[in-house]
Amino acid sequence: MAFVDSDLEFADALDLSSGTNGTKGAHDCTNYIDLQAADRLAGRVVYLNIVFTTAMDSKEEDATITFDLEADADTTFSSGAVNIWSSQTLAEAGDVCQGTDVIQVPISVPSGLRYLNLEYTIGNHAATAGVFDAYITLDAQSANVTA
Repeated sequence: MAFVDSDLEFADALDLSSGTNGTKGAHDCTNYIDLQAADRLAGRVVYLNIVFTTAMDSKEEDATITFDLEADADTTFSSGAVNIWSSQTLAEAGDVCQGTDVIQVPISVPSGLRYLNLEYTIGNHAATAGVFDAYITLDAQSANVTA
């Protein structure tokens, strides 16, 4: 993984085989980002990066995962949350989930909302393996990671 400021990290080696992390349904990543602590990124274009460092797998060989980036004025990420970006449904056999490709997408951080959260949703069946990192970088050059 590239050097990443811990204030800009959603997940560092989030293990889908640990506890309930890989169960079917929606889950929040380990951390949310406080934009006030992260040097007030509101209004800037930054890069969301999601990198699988261990391939995703399931017993049934058909698990999927989607990612949703949301912003909110508080850390509840409930009715006031604004969806900023959503991934396509990613199959466990696909390049991203196998760690041979990364998600790197420019996002514009909205003004007036203090917190960012990355939610992931496991579909079809529970994931039995897979580890990913998810973080924000400030420019494309520092976001240029290789798996």
